Parts: sequence; C-alpha cells; structure tokens
Amino acid sequence: MLGIFLLALTIRSAWTLDAATEDGFKLTGGSDPYYHKRVVDYVMENGEHLVRDEMLNYPYGANNNRPPLFDWSIAIAGLVLAPFFGDAAESTWWAMEVLPAVYGALIVFPVYAIGRAQFGREAGLLGALFIAVNSGHISHSTISLADHDSYVIFFGTCAFFFFMRALTEGSDARWVADWRSAESIKRGFADFLQSERLALGYAGLAGMTLVLVALSWKGFPYLMVILVIYLVSQMVINQFRRVDSLTTAMLGIVALSLPILLALPYYWSMGFISPWWDAPAYILLAFIGASVLLVPTRDMPWLLVLGGTVTVATLGYLLLTYVFTDLGFLLFSGQGYFVRTKLFDTIAEAQPPTFANFVFSFGLVSVWFGFFGLIWMAWQLFANRLWKKDYLLILIWAAVALYMAQSAIRFIFNATPVMALLSGWVTWLLIERAGFGDVLDAWRHYWGRHGPTILFLALGSLLVGFLTFFTVGPLVGFLVGILLLALMLSIGHMAAGEDQYSLRDRLGGLRRAFEIKRPTVAFVVVGLLLLPNAFYGYDAAVPYDDKKDHDTGVYDFLRYSLLRPEEYQYDQRNNISLYPDGVSGMYNRTGVCNLAAYTTKTDCEFNSGRWSASPIWYMGITGPSFPASYWIDGLEWLAEQDTELPLVVGLRFLGHRHRRASDRGRQLPVRLPNGRQLHHRAVGGGCAGATALPAGRARSGPRERPLPARDSRNHAHLLL
Repeated sequence: MLGIFLLALTIRSAWTLDAATEDGFKLTGGSDPYYHKRVVDYVMENGEHLVRDEMLNYPYGANNNRPPLFDWSIAIAGLVLAPFFGDAAESTWWAMEVLPAVYGALIVFPVYAIGRAQFGREAGLLGALFIAVNSGHISHSTISLADHDSYVIFFGTCAFFFFMRALTEGSDARWVADWRSAESIKRGFADFLQSERLALGYAGLAGMTLVLVALSWKGFPYLMVILVIYLVSQMVINQFRRVDSLTTAMLGIVALSLPILLALPYYWSMGFISPWWDAPAYILLAFIGASVLLVPTRDMPWLLVLGGTVTVATLGYLLLTYVFTDLGFLLFSGQGYFVRTKLFDTIAEAQPPTFANFVFSFGLVSVWFGFFGLIWMAWQLFANRLWKKDYLLILIWAAVALYMAQSAIRFIFNATPVMALLSGWVTWLLIERAGFGDVLDAWRHYWGRHGPTILFLALGSLLVGFLTFFTVGPLVGFLVGILLLALMLSIGHMAAGEDQYSLRDRLGGLRRAFEIKRPTVAFVVVGLLLLPNAFYGYDAAVPYDDKKDHDTGVYDFLRYSLLRPEEYQYDQRNNISLYPDGVSGMYNRTGVCNLAAYTTKTDCEFNSGRWSASPIWYMGITGPSFPASYWIDGLEWLAEQDTELPLVVGLRFLGHRHRRASDRGRQLPVRLPNGRQLHHRAVGGGCAGATALPAGRARSGPRERPLPARDSRNHAHLLL
C-alpha cells in the first residue's frame, strides 16, 4: 500500500511541480484556487477566518461562502512547515500547492480498506491501484489545483468506510420486544446502547468525517442523500424479511445528525441556513420520519406498512411539487445540477458529460468492469439472497454516483472511488477464474523449488522483448524476447539439477500450465486495464502547456509504423511535390507563432507572442492548465499600479477606465469564482455581482518598459 500511495503522489506531482513553482507560484483550475489563496492569506495575517469580503459582489460586499476547514488545513500546514522554509509566506505557498495532491493520493487508503473488507485483500489492492492512476481523479487532485475536491472525496470515502464498519459490527437483534409497551421500549433502548457501543462508535466516526466535509464544502448533502437512500432501502427490505430495523435506523441517525448539529453554528453565523443548511436538515427529518414508520411496525403485515409508507411518500412529493415549490425544487433538483435552468446552463461543470468524457474518466475498459460489478452485486443480493448490508450500501453508492456523474461533469470526480472499487473487484474475480496459482504449482512441480523464480524471470524476458518491439523494431523485439526466454529456461533447467524430468518434459509441463484462458486474462488485465489506465492517468497529470513535448516523446517511443503516423515538416506543409496528398493525418512535432518573425516557442513568448503547438496525437483527453504567460505579465504590471490607494478606490478607478470601452460598445468578460462567465457592458463604479480582487488602474496601449521579474506574491490575487 505504501508503494501504491507513493505512485499516486508521484503521478499527481511529477509533471506539475515545475510548472507551478519554477517561475513564481501559480495555481491551476480556474479562479477558485486563487480565491482559496486569498482566504488562506487572510487567515495567516489575521489569525481568523475571512467572514466578510468587500471584494465579493463588488461594490456591495458579501460573506465569504467557502466553509473554513479546507483553507485552515492549508494555513496550519503552512505554519508547521515555516521553520523548514524560513518564511511563513513561502511555506504557505508550498502547502497551497502540495496539499491537494496529498489529499488526492491519500484516497488509496480508504479505497483499499473498503475493498479489503468487502471483497478481499487482493481486490482492495487492485481498487487502490486503479484509483491511484485514475484520470478522472487525477485531473482534480494534482499539485497546484488548490480546490477542495480531493479533500472532500478523501473524507467522504472515509465516511463510507466507517459507516460500513458500523453496519458490519451492528446486529439485527429484536431490541424492543413490544413497541406498544413503554417499559419494553425503555429496556430495549438501554440494551441496544449497552450492546452496540462499537457500532455506534463507527457511526460517530462516519458522522465526524461528514462534519469535516460539511465545514469545507456546501455540497455535502449529496453524501447524506446516498446514506438516506441506502438506509430507507435497507429498512424496506427488512420489512419483507421480518428483520428488526432499530439498529439500522439508530446508526443512520447518529451519522446523519452530527454534520447537521455541528455545522449549524457556522452556517447560522454566516447567514447560509437557506439553502445550504436547511436542505440536509430536511433530509435528516425525512429519514427520521421514515424510521418512525418502518421501525415500530416491524410485526405488522408488510403490505400494510409499505402501502402506508408509499402513501405518505406520495403525499409528501405532491405537496413539495405543487404547494411548497421552492423547498421541492431545492430537494429534488440537487441544488440545480439535476434540473436544467438558465443559470446552470451557463456553468460548464453543471453540463452533462459527453460519452467519451464519461468513459475515459474511468478507463476505457474499467468503466465496463465497474458496470458489470454493479450488475453482479445486484444479482448476488437479490437472486442469490446474499443480504449483506454493506454490499447493499456499495450498490446504492455506485448507482447514485453514476447517475450523478452522467448528469453533470462535476460529479464524475465524485464517482471515481466506487468505480475503482468495483473494477478492482471484477478484475480480481477474473484473475481468480484464470487460476494463476495452478501455474506456480506446475512450475514448482516441473522446475523444482526454483520454479516460481524461473517463471518470473521468463515473464520478465517476454516483457523486455515487448518493450524492444516498440522501441527498436518488431524483428529485434521478437528475437530479444525469444533469446532471453531460452536463456532463462536453460538456467532453470540447470538449477533444477538431476531429477526424473528432462528438458523436454519440463517444456511439456510449461505448455500444459498455460491454458489459453491464462494468457487471455493476462492480456486483458495488463494490456486493456493497467497500461491504458496508467497512460490516461499520465495524460491527466501533464499540463497542457507541456503536452506537446510529452506527445512527441510517445511518438518517438513507438517505433512501429502501425502505431504512429508519418511525420511532416511544418515549413513544407504546402509543398505539393513533397506531400501530394496533403498533410492531413500526418504528425508534426513543431508549432507556429502568431508573430511570423519567431520560429521557437521561447523567442515567441519572450516577445509577447502566442505559441500554438501543432495538434497532439496521443494525449490531450484532460489535464491541468496554468494561466498563460501574457496573463501573468499583465496582472503583475496591474498589481504595481496605484499601490498607494485603498483597494476599493483602486477598483473604482479600474471601473472608470473601462468606461471608454463601454462607450465603444465592447463587451468585457468578468470571470466569476464558480466557473460562470458574465458578459456585460462595463460601467463606471465596477461590476456588481462579480468577484473583484486587488487591482489597480489599468492603462491602455503597449507597455513601454520591460515587466518586472515575477515573484510569488501578487499575481495569484488578481484573477477576476
């Protein structure tokens, strides 16, 4: 597990570290990370959370709507690291850059823990490996993406693990013998609290991890919804099976009430009760109501109980749909993500993903393994009547997560842990069916006690030949693989010593050990799962500015002509005699500058040009993107203007300067911190509703002096 964790951390940091830190600290992921940095800086300077921000909703101001724990975790890490850097400002920047990748890499531990508890150690390891290289997860958890996503999913997955442990430790004993007797109810609850301390403790841990999420992200109710759907489904199934549901209900109440109660002071003091706190509170009340209907009616006919429950649920739905419409929209729309509105049509992350985006986020083959695991788990639960409560929780978690993922791009990331779990489980089932353990037994039988060692050396020889096949050429790769394999087998034969088996007998045993299903399964696991997923993860970790260099490296690595197109020279692209059929479908490793005088990327960008790399061939599905150099240069210049004026005055001057653009009819974009982009005609006095960060007066015209050397202090606070 330590190796998988280090692999996950390396992938999330190796290719973004230099881009994020070598020329001043930069963040990726839009404007949200920069606002988080603003909050962290405020915490470091004042020792308290940023509550009221006059730069929000300028010029009116607004409360900072980002809960504090994620930002405070970075600030505290910056203080802890300060002695190692000698400067709290620099250590805070490093914490800002690195901590999201650490949270992202830590996800392997809860995924492994859940997989081991439910499907076995091997399935847990495969699930952890899949999430370590998952492109959908890596794209939201690299160094420099200082948003709360990796933090939220790590603690959310931990919450599911703790709740599964609570379900495993809890029993379905009939604690209350007679629900019509107050004395029986009192005695039953006393016995329950005495006997189920461990289960209640795990439920409390689940609730506390939900608190960590609730105090970092206002979207935490989606985790509660998954638990409520599971709990109500479990209690309905218990009605059919005549099983007591008191333990299930109490564990759910403990886990769900803690985030509601402990997050209340923050949401109340910030004025965020509606809609961010009251929605999960209503969810908790709905679950308590369902428990009141389904727990005390244990001994009543299930048809009567479920009929009454359906009637009450239908009545509640109608009231929320036609009477309490605002509350109904709040609860049924997923706060807008599941119901298309004009507002959410303007938010990129709220749009449904394309089929290709959905598939490649989980892995081209892994996604279908995940769907098969979902179906197979449902079959085991309902057809084979394997009524495991934690199985049902994973089933509902996966179903809800996949529904959310296909509804909005934002939720693909949230579904990656459970999809990694299911695909790891199905992969291990496939490996078990292949019976690779029999191969070891056969090699040990025919090749003596060194048989397993010789087997792995033989597989290594084939791997070397496989790599040589692509890097040097097909014929050389084939010959290298065969010669190394023959050498390893000869060494194994000599190491076995004199026994009853000749070399011919050993080769015959080798043939019998390798049934056709085994190399087929090995090809599926290695060639269709591990290698493609690792490549997608590698692609997701490489910044877009560097993808062309990596893409060219892949092109150079693949020497086999079937795996790469022919190359053409950019300056000869219109040469009909050289390329009579044109250059469509051909590869080019160069690029072009919009300033014709410059032919290299360095010269182009140094002279304020824009370098456009030729299209990439193998990479580019996803990846981090940093602000372009001309943005950094312009914002650094802007940060130096009017430094003697208060921020609000500087912003008013900025609005006044933009008035001339408005008079000419130009539309100026204002980037909002949640990804929306508002186009409006600029007017004096600033932009109401937008997020305004420290800036000075902007002057038009080309710059007449070189921009100052970049530092790590100001430009992070200047994205609007």
